[in-house]
Amino acid sequence: MYSSVPAKKEAKNLLARFVGIWMVFVIFIAVGVEGAPYDGNCTTESCTEENNACSNDTCICNPESFRRASPPSCVKKIELNAVCMEGDECADTLAICDLHKLKCLCTQRYFEKNDGTCAARINYLEHTCDATQSASDQCIPTNSECRMDGTARCLCKTTYYAFRRVCRIRKSPNASCRTNQCVIHAKCTNDSCKCDADYEATPIISPTMCSYSSGVKFAALPYMYVVPFLVSMLFFFAECLLMLK
Repeated sequence: MYSSVPAKKEAKNLLARFVGIWMVFVIFIAVGVEGAPYDGNCTTESCTEENNACSNDTCICNPESFRRASPPSCVKKIELNAVCMEGDECADTLAICDLHKLKCLCTQRYFEKNDGTCAARINYLEHTCDATQSASDQCIPTNSECRMDGTARCLCKTTYYAFRRVCRIRKSPNASCRTNQCVIHAKCTNDSCKCDADYEATPIISPTMCSYSSGVKFAALPYMYVVPFLVSMLFFFAECLLMLK
């Protein structure tokens, strides 16, 4: 008579294999659904947290995001002039979080363009700049600005003159000078700044400038004090005469 023992044993083995395969499949599905968390190994699993990417087999924040401590998560990087808390939170790679102003700002050698991105500042005077940009710090030299003068260039502000790649304040009337160093409406004549015709020095302005002279002369200060005094004395004597009558 044929024994059923081997058949039963084989059936048990098949059942065990089926259960094992099923368990492996279930575990695989579960792991696949759960995936790898931040800082987890992503060699065989995908990163599941938002704004994560797999780099060197580890889940990290993708290039467009940064890690926020509370709550722990990867969030989108911050645009220029928006509030930030740490240095690596800004979206523009040429910007940094200013820890005093708590805003994303372009780094020292860059300026903010009209389109909200950072661009390199101009290092030297006379170099080409973009006059369509509204930023006042496009040119690096102190007291310079981007100005149209035939072409758009970094030039000294109108109250300054260029000397050895720096901007110096223009020289006042009667100061020793060289060509193109004097204030507006003045010329360097015989090594001294002289106001143009119909212009005179105005020492109440700093630096002293040459202003248009209308030809009207005002009384000197001593007379300005004496006249009111004399008028008041006349009124006093007139009142005394009236009292004597």
